[in-house]
Amino acid sequence: KTPISISTTITRATDTAFEADDQIGLYVVNRNGSAHDLTADANHINNVAFTYDGSVWTPGEEVFWKDMTTHADFYAYYPFTTPITDVNTLPWSVAADQSSEAAYLEGDFLWTKEDDVAPTLSAVPLAMNHILSNAIITLEKGTGFDATADEWENAKVELYLYGVKTAADIDLATGAVTA
Repeated sequence: KTPISISTTITRATDTAFEADDQIGLYVVNRNGSAHDLTADANHINNVAFTYDGSVWTPGEEVFWKDMTTHADFYAYYPFTTPITDVNTLPWSVAADQSSEAAYLEGDFLWTKEDDVAPTLSAVPLAMNHILSNAIITLEKGTGFDATADEWENAKVELYLYGVKTAADIDLATGAVTA
């Protein structure tokens, strides 16, 4: 049996990389000449957690290629969650108040699908993508808030956005998000 290993090519919402103990979920669907649909539990690999140790991803259980000729589609997402009963409608929500770093990080969701991957002894690269919105707001002195340098430096500013959707369903098969 040939073990499956993975690597990632994107970072989390902050910092410069995934951090030790981060977990992603992985599904692997074997191809028999053509693509097959992702299901909650009838795949070659069903939602196995891979944990990052700072340099490599380690699966929570041993996972192997079916054989060295059968290609497969890889579906991965971050952060790992279980149980998942419907891969086409994973309920997801983010905190309405993201003023703390922890609440902000919990709102990050990454996803990827790598099609038609040939069995390999090397790590399969997973190009993770952010699939939720991220509003970046920059406050500048003198733009609606005229202040001296000291006033600006010591200003206590709070920002509120109204009408923002904080809950959605994520389709792990396509990466589509429906608020």
